[in-house]
Amino acid sequence: MTDKDCKTCNKRKQSWKECGGKLHYSFSDIQFCWFQMVWLISNLLVLGEDKWPEDPLGGTDADIPLKRRRIGHEGYFCKPREMLAEVMVRLNKCGSDGTTLIEEIHSGLTDMELLSSVAKSALYYVSGWGRKEMSYSNWLKQRTYRGSKND
Repeated sequence: MTDKDCKTCNKRKQSWKECGGKLHYSFSDIQFCWFQMVWLISNLLVLGEDKWPEDPLGGTDADIPLKRRRIGHEGYFCKPREMLAEVMVRLNKCGSDGTTLIEEIHSGLTDMELLSSVAKSALYYVSGWGRKEMSYSNWLKQRTYRGSKND
């Protein structure tokens, strides 16, 4: 993806190989694509401390001109808690496969091509704007029936 705008990535129907992801996402960037899910899972500990992960390039709210800053109507901890809860609910629906995904990402495997097939399946299931209504086991059966592979 050339402009790194996560809000329009899905509208352009790019494959994940064309996108490449970003180093840091703001709360408004989150669309629950594969790269964002890997980033969120790798930052679960920071989100658990009620903080949003810091930008490794050093961008902060102080860079925003005073005219554009707004006073929030919720606590600083609300957005990190909201994301942590959403990610954990999605991962818990995957059972042991979700745990495997967390372990692989926390061990440093953030490249999707290096993830095990079990972890890839869990990643595919937890990704996407909305939660899947179908159970994880039924979703796996459907993928197998249709002949889908973890590319």
